[in-house]
Amino acid sequence: MRPIKYSIYMKIAEELSRASTCRVHVGCVVVGRDGVIHGLGYNGSLPGHPHCEDVGCDFDEHGHCKATLHAERNALRRAADKARNGIAFVTHFPCPDCAKELVDYGISAVIYKNDYRRSPISIRILERSGMQVVAFDDACDGDWRKLEEDIGWRTSPSGGEQP
Repeated sequence: MRPIKYSIYMKIAEELSRASTCRVHVGCVVVGRDGVIHGLGYNGSLPGHPHCEDVGCDFDEHGHCKATLHAERNALRRAADKARNGIAFVTHFPCPDCAKELVDYGISAVIYKNDYRRSPISIRILERSGMQVVAFDDACDGDWRKLEEDIGWRTSPSGGEQP
């Protein structure tokens, strides 16, 4: 995968995040080994429920809104089986619940942009699964080739993926 694609996928995640009605706007793009986008998501209220921006958030004791579905979950549900061995491009570092979802769906790598609430629990969950976790800036600085090698993706000389 060429590095410009990484920037495009992250831009899409950022645009998706603008649709969020939550206090923190998060977007996620799930990309398959073939470079095709299989899942898109942003964080928002449950279907049929009022939006947090209209009625306020339902915070738990840790300050997390529990009335929302997270971007990663929405994108993974849409990608379904096509998420396996893919990459998730996320605007914010995954929370522990999303880290579990990413592992459960078989994501090979997460590329994130913001360190918002970078939880030690999330880090442990992702590390124990062997998932590659890369800050977006690092991916743009050339580590994308190493990332692709680490997750078993082979890139042809022309920049296209090889199965």
